[in-house]
Amino acid sequence: MGKKSLAITILLMFVLIVTACSDTKNETRRSIGTGGSGGVFYIMGAGIGNLVTTKSDVLDLTAQSTAATTENLNLVNDGDLDFAFSVYDAAVDAINGEGGYDKLDNLRIVMAGHGGYKHLIVREDSKINSIADLKGKKVGISPGDIGKKLFSATIEPYGLTLDDLETVPLSYTEMSNGLKDKTLDAISVLAGLPASSVIELGSSIDIRFLSQTEEGIKKLTADYPYWFDATIPAESYKQEADIKTFVAPYVIIANKDVPDEVVYDFIKIMFENESDIEAIHPEGKNYSANNEFYTQEPLVPYHEGAEKYLKEQGVIE
Repeated sequence: MGKKSLAITILLMFVLIVTACSDTKNETRRSIGTGGSGGVFYIMGAGIGNLVTTKSDVLDLTAQSTAATTENLNLVNDGDLDFAFSVYDAAVDAINGEGGYDKLDNLRIVMAGHGGYKHLIVREDSKINSIADLKGKKVGISPGDIGKKLFSATIEPYGLTLDDLETVPLSYTEMSNGLKDKTLDAISVLAGLPASSVIELGSSIDIRFLSQTEEGIKKLTADYPYWFDATIPAESYKQEADIKTFVAPYVIIANKDVPDEVVYDFIKIMFENESDIEAIHPEGKNYSANNEFYTQEPLVPYHEGAEKYLKEQGVIE
């Protein structure tokens, strides 16, 4: 073989190898829906995407900023996202066609994650000192029926309904801006601890948090058993006292048609790299086999790939 022919042969082999590698990568490229750029969903999703892509031989995972739970549920169900974060009870409503959702049959749970703490925030100079004081006020809430449901449940123990005040569905950024420019009296935010969007707001203006009462939180958790009594510890932000509130569990979901081996690889990497996940955000400590979520029967089915791994590890029966 002449030198020219040998060179051409080597070049063709190189092109074939590169093409094969590129095709494999394209075939395994997947997406995970998160939330707004200031929230824990986005921070966790971006970090998890990098971790999984680095650790996996078969999975290239890209985080995608979204409007959070409601959009994530619809995008995953339609196959426009492979994985996503969601409030657990919203996923339950969606798969059953309740709570304003069409019946989203393609949703499956991959794993449990951190929880969303209800933050009720007002300006420091506001005359609103309790949840009952929200009557007649203008409040920014999360978009979609889940936003209405969460806020309605928050105020119910204090004799209020959504008809007693004005609610405006907004993004985190829009809510923060509304509190800054005084076009909103209060905002209702569900987020992990600490939420960078709340930290940023507190660095721009002086803010306060409205706390649940003991009686109020008992009634709320009795009426909504998938939410739990919780506390935002003092100094989580700039507040001196603990804030009594509730937490809504978050889960990572996937479309049922994502291949089992892809989901299996995803959750395997998550469980085998707990310290790396906790390094992404303090809430990362909840992405482990010790999460209390696994002690109960899920109201949304596990993805078959996740169920296989969880059973192999003895996390579920």
